[in-house]
This record gives sequence, C-alpha cells and structure tokens, in this order.
Amino acid sequence: MKAYRASVLYFSGRQAMLEQDGLLVVGPDESGRQLVQAMGSYQALAARYPNLAIEHLPGRIIAPGFVDMHIHYPQLDVIGSPAEGLLPWLENYTFPHEKRFAAPQYNAAAASFFVAGLLRHVVTTAQGFGRS
Repeated sequence: MKAYRASVLYFSGRQAMLEQDGLLVVGPDESGRQLVQAMGSYQALAARYPNLAIEHLPGRIIAPGFVDMHIHYPQLDVIGSPAEGLLPWLENYTFPHEKRFAAPQYNAAAASFFVAGLLRHVVTTAQGFGRS
C-alpha cells in the first residue's frame, strides 16, 4: 500500500469538501487493482497505518480525476484552426485531417498522444468520439 499526505479534495453528494491535512491510502483489491483504501483527516487515519511510509506533499492538493464528456480525439491537431463557421471548418480542416486516421500507425500514434494529453491535464475519464 501507499499513503499520501496532502490537502484532499473530494465530494460528498453534491458538496465539494477539502480536507486541509488529509491522508489518502491506496492499495490493491483481491484482483490486484489499486483502489482507495482510506481517505480522510491525517490525524484521524495515521494511527491505523503505523508501519506504512507516508509521502508528504505539502502545498499540494490530491483531487479526483476530471471527466470530459465530449471530445473528438481525431480533431486534436485541428482545434483552433481558423474558419468562418462549423461547416467550413469541418470541410477545410477536420475531414481532410481525419482521413489520415485510416493508417493504423498514424492512428495509434495519435491515440497515444491524445491519452497522454488527457492525463497531463488530470482527465481520467473521457467519452471520446472517433472519425466522422
């Protein structure tokens, strides 16, 4: 198991909560998947894990991953391209660019770049749309 001490942002129902001096403990379930085992106040939880090394992250906030409910990964390279409206943008940039995704090697490289970008921005869940 691993433990992290920092401010912890979490949600209780619809209410955002911030534990200023929090502890997050992560460990495997029965199948080996890493899951949150405990989360809350450092003062309340630390005694339950006396032999567990705790990584202290002062000035940091641990937060749940963000969710992007609508993203088109093949359009990543044409975002922000100039056009006078949606249809000209699709015809002049998007559709020609999306044809490149027919090549498996290009598609795999773009998908890897796309996922790395999501993770850099702490997006851990996305509903991604493919080619037109």
